[in-house]
Amino acid sequence: MSNQPFQANVEGFRKHLLGVMITSPEYATLSNHFDATLLLGDRVLAACKEHPEFNRVWDKANCLIEVVHALDQPGDPSGIAENILTYVEIWLKALLWLVAPSRWELHVGHNPTLATIIQELSLLTPNELGLADDMWSTISDEVHQLIFLAKRYRNAVTHEPQSLQYIDKVRFLPAALVAIIAPLYKHHALLTHRLESLITYPFVGQDLYGMLRTMASERRAHLQYFAGREDWVVALQQKLNGSLKATGGYVLLSGAEGSGKSALCAKLSEELTSASDSLGAHSAVVRRSAPWLPGVLFLSGKQSNQPREIVALLVAQANTHLLSPVAFIEVDAPFDSDVSVLAYSASFEDALLVNQGFEERDSLRSRDFYNSTRAGRARTQARTHSGGSPHGKDSTSNMVILKRKLYEALDQVVLQRGHVILIIDALDEISAEGTQLGFLPEQLPSGCSALLTTRPGTIADTWFQNHRVVERLTLTDLLRTEIPLLTKVSDSAGTAERDFNDQVWQASLGWPLLVASAARSVREHGGDFTQATVDRSVDTILQRQAREWRSTSEQGDANSSFDVLKEVLALLAVFEPATPIDLDDIQGFIEYQGTVIALDDLRHQLQSVGPQVEGLDVSRIKLRLKTFADYVRTTHL
Repeated sequence: MSNQPFQANVEGFRKHLLGVMITSPEYATLSNHFDATLLLGDRVLAACKEHPEFNRVWDKANCLIEVVHALDQPGDPSGIAENILTYVEIWLKALLWLVAPSRWELHVGHNPTLATIIQELSLLTPNELGLADDMWSTISDEVHQLIFLAKRYRNAVTHEPQSLQYIDKVRFLPAALVAIIAPLYKHHALLTHRLESLITYPFVGQDLYGMLRTMASERRAHLQYFAGREDWVVALQQKLNGSLKATGGYVLLSGAEGSGKSALCAKLSEELTSASDSLGAHSAVVRRSAPWLPGVLFLSGKQSNQPREIVALLVAQANTHLLSPVAFIEVDAPFDSDVSVLAYSASFEDALLVNQGFEERDSLRSRDFYNSTRAGRARTQARTHSGGSPHGKDSTSNMVILKRKLYEALDQVVLQRGHVILIIDALDEISAEGTQLGFLPEQLPSGCSALLTTRPGTIADTWFQNHRVVERLTLTDLLRTEIPLLTKVSDSAGTAERDFNDQVWQASLGWPLLVASAARSVREHGGDFTQATVDRSVDTILQRQAREWRSTSEQGDANSSFDVLKEVLALLAVFEPATPIDLDDIQGFIEYQGTVIALDDLRHQLQSVGPQVEGLDVSRIKLRLKTFADYVRTTHL
C-alpha cells in the first residue's frame, strides 16, 4: 500500500468527488484547497499508524484506492461498498480523536455509532440527523445528503452493513468518499494544529546520533537550573510565532559569553514543543534522541562547525515531519568534488599552531592521536575530497548546494505541517569568520522563522548582518528581581537572605555567568547561602575552575608526573573550536601517553568537574564555556 493513498489518487478523487462537493455552500471553496486537504488525509493516516486503537485506519486505507477504481468500472460494487461502509466509521472516529480528544474520551468503551460521530463532528445539522431514513431526498445540500446516506446504511446497533439494494450500493460509493473528505476540509484548522505534534519518519544515519546525544545533554543541563528570563521567553515566542513566521525571516540574538543565550535557546525549544503527546509510530524513538522535536528544529553550533554535517542534521530533523523524506547523503559518505563541503573554521591543528608551547611539548603524539579520532578522520576526508584545502576547492558552489537542500527541507515542512521554527545557537562557533554560514538561505520560506545567536562584534556577527536580512536583538543582563529565582534564596525569607541576593546583584551587575556561579555554590553547600562563594569577576571563576582539574586517583595523584584531568583539560581546550570528543578517544589519548586508565575511572574523575563540561552523560564531551577554553589555551598550554 502507498503511504500516501490520498495524494496518490488525487485525479480519481478530483474526478468523482470535487464536482459534487463544490455545489455545497459549505464546501464551495474546496477546489482552492483540494491538494492540501488530501495531504492532510495522508497525515491523518500517518498519525494512526501503529496506534493501539486506530491502526485499522492505516491498515485498511487501501479501500480508498479500491473505491476510486470501482467508480471507474461498471459492475456490482457489493464487496467494496461494505468495506468502505465499515471504513467510514473507523475513519470518522479517528478524526474525532484528533479534532476533539476530550469529546472522544467520553465515548471510549461505549462503542459509539456512526450517527453519534457524525453529530460530534457537526457534519449534519440536528434537523438532518433527526430525519427518517426514507426522507434523505428532502435534504437540499447535496453533500449533506450524501453524508446522510452514509449514515443510513450503517446499522446503529449491530455495526454490520445492512442488506443493500444494487442502486443503493452504487450511490453509496460517492457518499462514502464525501463522508471521508468532508470532515478533513471542515476541520482543517483543528486537524492541522493537532498534527503539529506528528512525527512521521525516523532518523536515518547512525553518525547523526552522536551530535543529537550531545545536544540533548547540553540542553538538559541548561534546563535543569533555568530560571528567570520570562519576559525574553515570551517576547521571543511571540516574535517567532508572529509576523516573522508569516513572512519567513531571521532574528539574531547577540549577547556576551555567559549571558545565557544557550540556556534561553534551550528553554525556548522546550516552550515551543507541543505540550500534547506526540503522534506517530516513530515518535517515541525520535523524541528520545531529540526531545525538542516536533516543536523546533534545533542546532547547537558548539557541537559542529562542518556545514555538511550541520545541514545533514537539520534535514534529518526536518524529515521527521515529512511523509516522504528529503534525500540527503550520509554524513560520513564521501562527496564528489562538486559537493564536498567538510570544512573547519578552526581545528585541532589550527589550535596547535596558536599554542606553540603545547606543540613543542608533544606535537607529534598529539597529532597522531588527533588523526586517529573521528574528528581527525573527518578533516582528512575533507582534504582528500576537496583537493587538499580545508575549505574545499569549490566552497561557493558547495554552499549553494547545501543552502538549496536546507531550503527544500524547510519548505516541505511548511507545506506539510503549516510552519516550522529553526533555532541555531552560537553562529560564531560554527564559523569564526562567517564564511561557512553560507548554508543558511538568504530568504526563508514563508511560514519559517529562525532564531540565531552569536556573541556581539565577532566577524561572524558582522558577516551575517551584511549577507542576510535579519532583525537584531541584544540580550540584556538579569534584573535584580530575577536573582532569587536563580540562587533559590528567597528575599522574603529574611534580612540575611535579602542581603545575600543584594551581594550577588552588586557583584555581578546581573551578568548571568557570575549569578549562575553563585547559584551553583549555594547548591554545592546544600542551600546554605552563608557558605557560598560570590565572585566579582570572570577571572576568579576561570582560575578556580582551572584549579579543579586535578586528579585524585592513583593514575594522577600529587606525586605523579602525569595528571589525568590536567591532560584531559588541555586536550578539551585544544579541541574546543572544532568538536566534542568521545570518552573512548580520550582514554586512547591517555593510554597512548603511557598511562592505563579504565573508562569507568576516567568518567568518575570527570564527574568532579562535571559542571564545567557538556555531554558527560552521553560519553561525548566538550568544555561548557568557550571563554574557559580560551583561558586554558592562553595561560596553561
